[in-house]
Amino acid sequence: MRTRRVSPAAAAALFLLGLGLAAPASAADVPEVLRLRAESLLAEGRCSEALALLERAGADPAPVAQLRGRCAIRDQRWSEAVAALEEAQRLDPALPELNLELGIARFHQGEDLGAAAEALAAARAATPDAPAVALYEGLVALERADVREAALRLEAARRAGPLEVEPVASYYAGIAWQRAREQEKAREALERVQRESPGTPWAQAAAAALTRAQAEAATRGFPDRRDTQAVQQADRPLGTLAPDQEQLQRWAAFSVGAEYDDNVVLRGSGVELPSDIANDSDARLVFTAEAGMELFRSGDWSGGVIAAYYGSAHEDLNEFNSQYPTLTGWLDRRLDEANTLRLQYDFGYAWVDADPFLLHHTFTPALFHDWGESGTTRLFVSFDWNNFLFGNDDVEDGVGVGLACPTATTTPCAPAGLNEESARNRDGFGMRAGLDHVYRVNDRLSLRGGYRYHRYSSRGREWSSQAHEGILGLRARLPLELVLDVQGSYTYEPYRNPSTFPDPPVLNGFQYALSDVRRREDTVQVDVIVERPVNEWLTASVRYSYVDNDSNRDVFDYDRNIFGGYLTVRFQR
Repeated sequence: MRTRRVSPAAAAALFLLGLGLAAPASAADVPEVLRLRAESLLAEGRCSEALALLERAGADPAPVAQLRGRCAIRDQRWSEAVAALEEAQRLDPALPELNLELGIARFHQGEDLGAAAEALAAARAATPDAPAVALYEGLVALERADVREAALRLEAARRAGPLEVEPVASYYAGIAWQRAREQEKAREALERVQRESPGTPWAQAAAAALTRAQAEAATRGFPDRRDTQAVQQADRPLGTLAPDQEQLQRWAAFSVGAEYDDNVVLRGSGVELPSDIANDSDARLVFTAEAGMELFRSGDWSGGVIAAYYGSAHEDLNEFNSQYPTLTGWLDRRLDEANTLRLQYDFGYAWVDADPFLLHHTFTPALFHDWGESGTTRLFVSFDWNNFLFGNDDVEDGVGVGLACPTATTTPCAPAGLNEESARNRDGFGMRAGLDHVYRVNDRLSLRGGYRYHRYSSRGREWSSQAHEGILGLRARLPLELVLDVQGSYTYEPYRNPSTFPDPPVLNGFQYALSDVRRREDTVQVDVIVERPVNEWLTASVRYSYVDNDSNRDVFDYDRNIFGGYLTVRFQR
């Protein structure tokens, strides 16, 4: 966030914080008539005329230089303000409010935040309870991405002098709390801006911040899981977008974790493991990284990109090590105070055991509607194209079920006319449509639920299906700063055709049999996450995930338990 680049309306609010534009302290040395005239010109904002008048009258050069700096601050001429105030400091470092004004000018000049902080520290030593000092200390901390300290300073400024620093302090406190992922405190600060400063640009900015935060919460609340053996992907949140039209957001997150998975290979009921795989459970390290930035914001439009990476390294089953980089682009259009349209494109490419596994494209238009106290709804439809980059072997056809294969072989043979390579080709197009809703019960609890319809058409007959999915979840703040997130889903998925995979046991050297009943699956998934912030940039979490895939084909009938612990570092500006 570039807090020093404020709009003219914001600048006017920021600089009329008890600074005034009164005459210099030693102006009484000049004739009374000239002094009164200078004060009148200053009150009208006619700085240059007042300065010329005081200089002609022989006023002390130190307060005149300070006044030049004040006038430059008022006109947002930051370099001129810094130069004038530094000159005043050389001439008379004891001038009142000089350090505060110098801190303000240096902050907005943006060249040396350290020098701005130094001047503000000197101002605090002289006037420890000044609201304007706390305000700018908070803005400096926010610019440095010390978001929790920024929020505390800005809240302190509001309490010390609301008439001097509001609604500026509450607005930026809300932004700081958002970046610290304290959404309840952020909502309280931003709603205070709307309530106490209605009709102002700050109230409009606060409303936009709340709308975007609610849209993000809806997106984050309902991850779409796609399980392709060792590779999993979830729809990624797009971050909290700050509302200042001149501020573009950037963020990065890195996570490392250790997991135990009791069914890495998704071993079905009664299925024998291949001779080169010792077991179906394993421990692994997992790595994720994400970097995103907003590329533009103009009026009601905004857009940006996210690059992300997922990787895993197994202890024993190295053949299931995976890498999965993705790239996301989005475009948002705010339709009105309650509705936001998002267009999102995702590209991903996955490797398993260093071999190409999956290439996919996804396009998702979505509409977010803010119902106020009743929560936020997302209505979306998603279109997928998947290219699975591995082949399936076409085995020899047999002469009859249970009979020996035509040639001596150590593998089973298939029914006559079955081409496994073609029938099991998973490439194809998919569509998902759904409705999700997030409801905030209070500051400590939010509930979510939704419905999805899935449809997939594959080149091979094995994978074409449709599905209905229901989701329920909650997110709760617990004592000791713990956060609990629980989500459960049920999916009913009937396939269009009978499966080309036989039920075990399958005997090598003999033809296997196939069922003529269409494949069907019922999937229950439960995820439980407990996380706790260690500080403003580090979060520790543990996770338990359970999947029960109940299928009428034994090879797809499996369950899976995953236990994991993770550390996540996140930076945001």
